[in-house]
Amino acid sequence: MKELPFLRDIIGLFESWAPGALQENYDNSGLQTGDPSMRIEAALLTIDVTEEVLDEAIQKGANLII
Repeated sequence: MKELPFLRDIIGLFESWAPGALQENYDNSGLQTGDPSMRIEAALLTIDVTEEVLDEAIQKGANLII
């Protein structure tokens, strides 16, 4: 069985493509909440985080919302 990735590894992938130095002062980017050392089991991709999205993530067992 393949080992689950750490959140810090996923963050590193995003930051290699879109470094924080390119962020504008109005951007809400980067890790908003969480522990970089946690293992990621599943991710949910969304445009806006709403209560419905949170409910869906819980239902699907996703512990990362992008």
